[in-house]
Amino acid sequence: MYAVVLNAGSGTGQAEAASQKIEQQLRAGGAEVTTTLASDGQAMSRAVRRAIEEGVTAVVAGGGDGTVNAVASQLLGKGIPLGVVPLGTLNHFARDLGIPTDLDEAAELIASPMIWHRRRVSNLIQLLRRLAHRSLLAG
Repeated sequence: MYAVVLNAGSGTGQAEAASQKIEQQLRAGGAEVTTTLASDGQAMSRAVRRAIEEGVTAVVAGGGDGTVNAVASQLLGKGIPLGVVPLGTLNHFARDLGIPTDLDEAAELIASPMIWHRRRVSNLIQLLRRLAHRSLLAG
C-alpha cells in the first residue's frame, strides 16, 4: 500500500492534478493507494503516522521542501521508502537529488517499481555527500 501525502497549498498549485496523476500511475501498476490532501504540516504528519499504523509500504510526499521535511521526519527509522513529487516553489531537495520537476515525469518515476530500490540507495549516498560537504563549508 502506498500513502500519498500532498500539500494542498503547495507553491505550484498542482496538488489535485498531482493526486490524480500519481494515483493513476500507481494503480496502473497494481498498487493500493490512499491519498491525503493536507492543509498544513500537522495534518501531513498525522496522515503519515496513520499510514504507518496501517502498514504502508511506501510514502509519497508531494509539495516543497517543508512538505518533504514534515513527511520524512515521520519516517525516520521506520525503513519505509519515501518518494518525492516536487510541487513547491523552489524544491531544493528534489533538485539536489535529480528528481524531475515535471509532474508527469515525477509521477512516472514514482510508479516505476525498480526506481524505489536503485534511486533510494543512489540518492541517499548523494544526499549524505552533499550534507557532509555543506557541513564542512559551514563548520
